[in-house]
Amino acid sequence: MIKIDGQTKRLVRNIISSCLCSIIALSLKAQDNSGCLKEFQLKKMQKSSLSKIQVFLNEGDWSFNGASTNKSFSYFGDLINYDVVSWRNNRYYSNSSLYLYIASGKPNIVSYQTSPTCFKEILSSFTDEKPKTFVSDDEILVTKFVKNGITYEFQESVNGNGILVYNSFALAKELKNQYKEEEARLNRERRRRSSTKQRERRRRSSKKQRERRRRGPTENRRRTRRGSKKNRGRKAKKV
Repeated sequence: MIKIDGQTKRLVRNIISSCLCSIIALSLKAQDNSGCLKEFQLKKMQKSSLSKIQVFLNEGDWSFNGASTNKSFSYFGDLINYDVVSWRNNRYYSNSSLYLYIASGKPNIVSYQTSPTCFKEILSSFTDEKPKTFVSDDEILVTKFVKNGITYEFQESVNGNGILVYNSFALAKELKNQYKEEEARLNRERRRRSSTKQRERRRRSSKKQRERRRRGPTENRRRTRRGSKKNRGRKAKKV
């Protein structure tokens, strides 16, 4: 029978405790990331139909969380109208939400709000691309990657972490159209105001003409003479 002294026993207990802690930590990490979407899945959602996305999410731990039509999607202050459908992950430790912005004839916009662990895992998968990093006006730290025309924006703020996936060219075109529509609206407003002013001037001119006709030629000549005397008086004072 092998005898083990007290120091060896303590060493064995420490090793076993360390192994157990490592196993538990790995288990929790695997559990925490089990509901984490992958980069290729987000990319696929950006191009897929709503029905296919619903089937995929229903197979996982996602549940429908609502939908609305003609909702304004705000891209750093620029508003674009889309229909939006949202889902929520059912795992209590996941704390993830998915928003899909869809419109006929336009590529989807995917907004994925997730945990810090999942956020970092997806971010770490972008190893070959050089990011562009900036801070928005509303204090959001954005790390931006572009792969084959698809943009991935990793957004970090005090309110949480989110990943935005969209077609770069399509969004740029949509924003350009929005600027044109806004400019056209402003031009229509300017023309409307100008037309209103012109109508007001014509109305005042017509009113004066009606007053002259109503007073008759004699009264008009008297008013004209009184106006001439006043003008001569002003000139005399200046001299």
